[in-house]
Amino acid sequence: MNATQPKKVLIVDDDLGILEALKFMLENSGYEVKTVSRGDEALPVLKEFGPDIVLLDLYLSGFDGRDIAVEIKNSPEGKNTPIAMISAHPSAGEVLKELDIEEFLPKPFDVSQLLSVIEKHTSASR
Repeated sequence: MNATQPKKVLIVDDDLGILEALKFMLENSGYEVKTVSRGDEALPVLKEFGPDIVLLDLYLSGFDGRDIAVEIKNSPEGKNTPIAMISAHPSAGEVLKELDIEEFLPKPFDVSQLLSVIEKHTSASR
C-alpha cells in the first residue's frame, strides 16, 4: 500500500482535445485525473471524486464557469477546494477577481506553469 495517495485533479472543459491532453500530461506527472465536458457534471463528479484542485474553463458550451465556480464554492464538498480558472478570453482575469478563485491561467498556458499552480494548491491540502 502506498503511504501517499496521488493528488486528485478534476478538469472541466468542453474542448475534448484539451481534456485529453491535460489528462494525459497530468497522469504522466503522477496525478489522478477525472474529466468532465459539461458544466452540469462538475458538482456531481466533485462530490464523488473529491479532487484536491479543480481546473475550470471559464466559457463552456451552455454554461458559465463563473456560475459553476460559485456552485462549487457554495457546496459543502467544494468549499475548501481550490479552483484554477482557465480561459482564452483576454479579459477573463479581470472578471475573476470578484470570485473566490485561487488562480487564473490564460490559454494557452505553459505545462510547467500549470504544474506549478497545481502543486502550489495541492501541497498543503488534505
